[in-house]
Parts: sequence; structure tokens; C-alpha cells
Amino acid sequence: MTIVGKQTLSNLNDFQKEIHHDAKQLLDFDNFYSIFLKSKTVSETVDAVGRLIKNNQSHYEQFNPLFHYDNSFWITQLFVKLFRLRKLDYFSNLDSNQEIANCLRISGFPSLEFYFSTNSQLTKDGFYLREKNLQIDLLYLDIFNKDMFINADGFANLINSRIGKNLTAVDVKTLTGIFKTLAKILGEDDFSVDLNLLQSGNNQMLPLSKIDLPAIVTDQLFVLAFCFTVLKTIAKKVLWWTILFNESTIRTSPKAFNINKINQA
Repeated sequence: MTIVGKQTLSNLNDFQKEIHHDAKQLLDFDNFYSIFLKSKTVSETVDAVGRLIKNNQSHYEQFNPLFHYDNSFWITQLFVKLFRLRKLDYFSNLDSNQEIANCLRISGFPSLEFYFSTNSQLTKDGFYLREKNLQIDLLYLDIFNKDMFINADGFANLINSRIGKNLTAVDVKTLTGIFKTLAKILGEDDFSVDLNLLQSGNNQMLPLSKIDLPAIVTDQLFVLAFCFTVLKTIAKKVLWWTILFNESTIRTSPKAFNINKINQA
């Protein structure tokens, strides 16, 4: 066989190996997708989506399938499926043409539209549920390390936004209830969950990235954040709250908490 003939045969063999690689990867995808569709538990569903994402990240040698979606698409499908396991249809992933899309809508909240993003100012590397119109990150979800938390600033900003100001107390309660339900669902698969300001009695301790700040600075930061981020949202919805300063306890109410005095301090 000539040198040219040997090279041609070698190229054909390489091509066959690449086709075999792609065919196996496609078969794996079909298997994982079938498991996802048939899954009946939280653990099965999360595991199937994790496998789909890893398969999605694998490289096809000769072709890219027409059904190739980005990773956030599969997290969106997971979100919808988890609720439907509990026979809850809070979220829809259908667009205006009733086609499956890479977005989430909540029935009764026409002004809100969500999608998952990996591009965020937050420091984690997972997926962030972002409100499309306001570009606010509300929730972090990492299915590989089983971690979920509410972005307190994002949620407070949503409630105080031009869209959020049109929400009633019932709307806010419904919205927060949806995320609390998600936390319970993920908890069944041993996720580490932090609902932050959505969770009454939340006593999680978060470290400061810079610990050598003067006491007066940290005091002012705490009071300002507490007043203008949280109290504006919850002041009309609660009767009392408790603040702990080291060993001292302050129990107060919206009427007793004078924001004007704090501004003058």
C-alpha cells in the first residue's frame, strides 16, 4: 500500500472512531433524558439533570446535535419538574407560542420573568435565578454540591423595585412561599439550604470579608442595611422583631423603630 493509501485509511479509521464516540455520547444523552422524564423522586431528577449537563459539556467530534441546549436550559427544566413532582404548577417554561423556552414565568405574576445565569456579581460558580426585566439575582442553585441560598439583597431589591411596588402583601407572601416550598423539596435530597430573610428564626452566621473595621462602621452598616433593605419590606407585615447585640437583646416594633433618629446619629 502506498503512503497516500495508508494515510487515507488512517484518516478513515480516525473518522470512524469519532463517529463511534459521538454515537455513544448521543446514546448516553438519550438514556439520561429518558431517566429525567421518568424520574419520580427529587434525587433521581437532580441526578439525571446533572448527568445531562455533563453530557452537554462533552465535546462532539463530528457533529453537534440540533437539540444542543446550554446548561441553564436543563436547570430550568429541573426547576419545573421538581415542583411538578409535588403536583404544583407554580412555574411555566413555555413562551408566548407555547414552545419550551429557556425562561420561567409564574402564574399570576405577568410582570416577572426569570432565567438562570452563570454570570453574576455573587461569588459562587453555580446557577443564579435572575429576573429578566430588573436583572436581579434572587437565588443560587448548585446541583453538584447540593447548595441553594436566597440572595437577600436581590430579593429585597425586587420587592422595592418599580415592579415589586405593585405587589400586594398577598403577592409577596405567595412569592416567598414558592421559594420556601423549593427549599423543602431540595431538602429531601440533602441540599444545604439558606432562605436568608425569607426564613423566620434564621440564625446563620456569615463571616465578614474584612474583620478589622472600626466598631462604629460595622454598627452603622448593620443599622443602615437593616433599616433600608429589610424594614421597608417587612415593616407593614410584622408586629415585632428581635435584634441581638452580643449578650443584649432588643425587642422592638415598626412604630418604635425611628429611622429619622438613626439618620441623625
